[in-house]
Order: sequence, then C-alpha cells, then structure tokens
Amino acid sequence: MHVERNIILVDDDAVICNAITRFLETHGYLVRTYSSVKMLLEDIENLTGGVLLQEFQISGISGLELQMELKYRGITFPTIYITKHGDVKSSVIAMKAGAIDFLEKPLNNELLLKSIEEAFTQSDNSPKTVENTTRLDKRYASLTNREKEVIHHILSGMTNKEIAEHLGISRRTVEVHRHSIMKKMKAESLPDLVRKSDLCSRIESSYIPGSGAATPSISSITN
Repeated sequence: MHVERNIILVDDDAVICNAITRFLETHGYLVRTYSSVKMLLEDIENLTGGVLLQEFQISGISGLELQMELKYRGITFPTIYITKHGDVKSSVIAMKAGAIDFLEKPLNNELLLKSIEEAFTQSDNSPKTVENTTRLDKRYASLTNREKEVIHHILSGMTNKEIAEHLGISRRTVEVHRHSIMKKMKAESLPDLVRKSDLCSRIESSYIPGSGAATPSISSITN
C-alpha cells in the first residue's frame, strides 16, 4: 500500500522547524509542523499517516511519553527522534521503544533522508524479516565471548567508560571491541546496532536503566 509522503514535525525551535521543512519540501515531502505535543494531540484526528519526526525532549515532555500516549490511543507512526542533547541511554531506550532512528542536531541531511526513507519502507510484516533474523543470528554468532559481553552492556545503555569499569578493562579496549562489534554486525550507528540486535533472536532482552518504570499518560495536557 502506498504511504503518503507526509512528515509530522514536532519541535519547539521555530528556526529548526523552518529549516527542516524547507529542506524536506525540496525533496518532495509534505511537512506539517507542531511547536508542542499538545498542538499535535489536538490535531491528531486530522492526520492520515506519515512519519513522525520529533524532538526527543520538548517542553519538558519526552518523546517516549508521546509515543506511549499515541500507542494508548491506538495510533502508530514510524518515529524518528532528533535531539540537541543525545546520550547513549536515551538512544538505546528510544530504539528499544520502537523508534526508527535517533539523530543528533545539527542534522546530517543525508542521514535524515535515509532515515525517513527507511521509516516509510520498514514493515514488521516484511517477508525479509525472517531472512534478516537468520543473517543477524550468524553475525552475532561470529562475535567473541568478550564482544558478546560488551554488546549486552551497550544494549543496556552503558557508556564505554562504564563498560570498562564494569569489566575491569581499559576504555581503549572497550572501544576496540565496540568497533569490531559494529563491523561484524554491519551496523552504521548505535541506533542501527540496537535495531539489528532487536531482530537477532540470539540476543536476549537487556535491562535498560529506568525502562521498568511506568510511563505516565499525558492525556491531561490536552484538557
């Protein structure tokens, strides 16, 4: 089924919104902008589909809270988070929650377009899913035991420094293992590694600090 090339942009920075809108419109996308989550939710019934491109932290409300609220309402948009203040834990949590990508500002135009195209084409029911899982299982099997330890800590949201302290090895050694993991898993970035790991049946779900807490509903902000 053809999906309209609509972009739902949520960001309270007007300058960034205008710049992203102009750029995406020159590439054939239709962009609807919202400066707050409240504005988006008030207009949600008028949206027919598209990709949600959202600042991860906006007006004190996290992107994850919006994502949970939309799921509660039975609404699903492929989601790409953008942020000025990215960190490992936020990126991992976002990807584990189902985001397509987690991009840091200033945005790289090529990466933004690539992520948006992937968001439009990605489908949980894709016939490639089984094939991809099998291929990723083989890639994971090629990791050394130490690399498997490291990847599990990466997926739990640890930084290189934290992993080094936990395993009792140098930070440089962790960086070497991480580089090898990215190469063997053919991951282009941390979000890509998380996404590939989620499809890999051999990797058990890792605990993510803070992810066990219930996410409050934000329905009240529209009242």
